[in-house]
Amino acid sequence: MSELPSSAGAAVSARYESLVLHVASRGAAEVLSVAADLARRFHARLIGVGAERFNLPPVWDADGGFAYGQMADDLERQVTADLLLARVAFEQASAGLEAEWRPAHDEPGRAVTRAARDADLIVVAAPDRRGADGEQRPDAADLVLGSGRPVLLTPPAVIRLEARRIVVGWKDTREARRAVSDALPLLQLAEEVLVQSVCEDDGSRAAAHDDAAAVAANLRRRGVEARAEVAVTDAPPAEQLDIAAAALGADLIVTGAYGHSRRAEWAFGGVTRDLLHAPQRFVLLSH
Repeated sequence: MSELPSSAGAAVSARYESLVLHVASRGAAEVLSVAADLARRFHARLIGVGAERFNLPPVWDADGGFAYGQMADDLERQVTADLLLARVAFEQASAGLEAEWRPAHDEPGRAVTRAARDADLIVVAAPDRRGADGEQRPDAADLVLGSGRPVLLTPPAVIRLEARRIVVGWKDTREARRAVSDALPLLQLAEEVLVQSVCEDDGSRAAAHDDAAAVAANLRRRGVEARAEVAVTDAPPAEQLDIAAAALGADLIVTGAYGHSRRAEWAFGGVTRDLLHAPQRFVLLSH
């Protein structure tokens, strides 16, 4: 993926002005690299959120009162030390960028959601790495459904999103329409974009192709090298999207996220749930 052209007559018009990510004190090198690289290529502001919070269990003293004492002091010092380490990592990664550090003694997901109010895109490590090293990290599902912003999930051990080839998982829903719009800055910079629709039988192929072709045509009007395909299969749609991405050599899948909140738990549709779980490539989800 090349840098965003700066000339007034360039075909590319969409861009991300601000990116936000959570920076843990350990294990954040990859997501930091991805976010900083995108900020440089889009000439965007980078917002780093350092957030950590410990909830102490009640400890009773001999007089029947709460006694946190040394435990609370130790944990408070640990949070302060962790946030300092995270800040150092962020400042090193964002050198030369317009960058802002926002520390918070709060739950990471809540802090990132709050910071996303003036950002265009959230960059977050995929859930299979969250908390593996004991760090508190934002829950990707919470961010997707609760932040009001598109979320870019970064796969393990990858430090750069190339986005030369992109697969758009298409189903004619509000969420998918929003995902295409949210991903437009990346789509306009790609060399090839495949709008992939998936259906279970030949009877629905024609309608599915018409829908996907209309989306591809609209993207071409916006300077995107897009084409449409339909796969007829009884395999899970997420699996088919991954197959299409592998065949195309794409490192990014764009799709809508389907889900809702129920008793403080996120209930997802099958496609979203599968893409959230240990993605093999970058995934941009919009709700």
